[in-house]
Amino acid sequence: HTVNMSAESVGRMELLSDPRLLAIMTMCGPHFVSPNLVKYLIDSVKRGIITPKDAAIELGKQCTCNFFNVVRAEKLINEYIASA
Repeated sequence: HTVNMSAESVGRMELLSDPRLLAIMTMCGPHFVSPNLVKYLIDSVKRGIITPKDAAIELGKQCTCNFFNVVRAEKLINEYIASA
């Protein structure tokens, strides 16, 4: 499996989420952060319902491995909104 993990991604790459969402989702080792939740929380931040920090904390709650970086997620959420 190590060879497969070190190789570049192959297959139908168009089925993957937006790379900006992947940057947030892949901070959790077991991949418990859903792309739909990321989209929903980013949309909530855009509408002013929650802050980027609160969205990042909510995303961090999904990660059971505790490797999710809330500070980086907040930064990525702000970058995502600024680039939209």
